[in-house]
Amino acid sequence: MFDLFLDHFRKGTRPAYRPAKVKHVESLALHNFLAPTTEEVTFDYTKGLREWGYYFNNLLGDCTVAALCHLMMMKALVSSSGVKRAFYRMGFVPIRPKKARQWYWSCGIASGGTPPHPDNGLYMADLLKWAFDHKIIEAYAEVDANPANIINGTTAEQRIRQAAKLFYGACLSVELTSDGHGSDVNGNQTTMGQPWSIPPGDAPDPNFGHEVVFSGAFKNIDENLTWGQRQLMTMDWVKQSTYECWVVLTRQDAERTGIDFEKLVAAIKNQPGAVT
Repeated sequence: MFDLFLDHFRKGTRPAYRPAKVKHVESLALHNFLAPTTEEVTFDYTKGLREWGYYFNNLLGDCTVAALCHLMMMKALVSSSGVKRAFYRMGFVPIRPKKARQWYWSCGIASGGTPPHPDNGLYMADLLKWAFDHKIIEAYAEVDANPANIINGTTAEQRIRQAAKLFYGACLSVELTSDGHGSDVNGNQTTMGQPWSIPPGDAPDPNFGHEVVFSGAFKNIDENLTWGQRQLMTMDWVKQSTYECWVVLTRQDAERTGIDFEKLVAAIKNQPGAVT
């Protein structure tokens, strides 16, 4: 099965961290196509699935490709029939390991990476443009995650939550704390399974860049997918740690939310500096 196969590689390994990779694309800002609202939202798009596979994170490259795989897996899980969801829970997932491996090599080498970790720390903006050019995804947009920006009366946390709910998840580019994890309130390193938070006196570290998938929003806490499993995170952690947020959408998503799909696609095609 998929998870058993990846567990063989995952045990005893830790992810390779990288400097935060920032590439904002103002022309693809979601608020140019969809006005954010202050509506409070809650959701859980993991549908009870606990294991998500590792997608070769730290074997062929870092977390960027793995995050896109997890996001597409979650979108398929949410939008598929009950029969397909049952198969996903058994380990049959929409993005197979072979396909993910091809993404690491094809996109990574094109952006200047070298073996054994060919993606060499991709910008999420470049990976999404590559996936768009290769017809892997239909469209994508960036959510303004800057806590200093108030747009239509919304905070960054509200915009991230709204976008993730509307488009069945979002990729968050984040900076982890100095121990290389989310850290509990005491700064302990063993935090998987405990909510990530920023302990007093600590702060997100630009040398510990990471990519996670925003998968759930609850009353006072959020959830992401990272390193093959679900992980809670405080809302303050999301606010302080997130420097980019990206959503992937289909034509049907655009029609459902009132987005001008052709205008968005044209903006994507005009994006400079794409990986080819």
